[in-house]
Amino acid sequence: MLVDAPYSTLLVTGNIRTATASAFQWIVDRDSTANRHARNFGTVVVAFTAGASIGAICTDNLGTTAVAVAAGLLFVTLVAFMYETRQLERQGANPPVEAGAEESA
Repeated sequence: MLVDAPYSTLLVTGNIRTATASAFQWIVDRDSTANRHARNFGTVVVAFTAGASIGAICTDNLGTTAVAVAAGLLFVTLVAFMYETRQLERQGANPPVEAGAEESA
C-alpha cells in the first residue's frame, strides 16, 4: 500500500500533513499519484485513530489489564505474518509455471 512513500507508525501528525497536501494537489492538479497517496495516508490516519480510540475505551473499561487486548492483537498479527512469510517462501521455492512456457531440458 505505502511501498513508495515513507509514513510514521508512532505519530499521526506527519501522516495528516501528507494526506492533506496530497489531497490538495489532487484537487488542484488532478494528479492521480497524489490521489492514491491521499487515500493511502488517509487510511493510515483512520487506522491510527481507530486504534487509539479502541485503546482508550479498553483502558477506561479494563484498566491496566487492557494491555492484554493489545498483546493479543499483536500476537494474532505475528501469527498472520509468519503464515504469510512461509507461504511466500514456499512459492519462491516452487514458482508457478506460466501457461505456454516451455521447460528447458
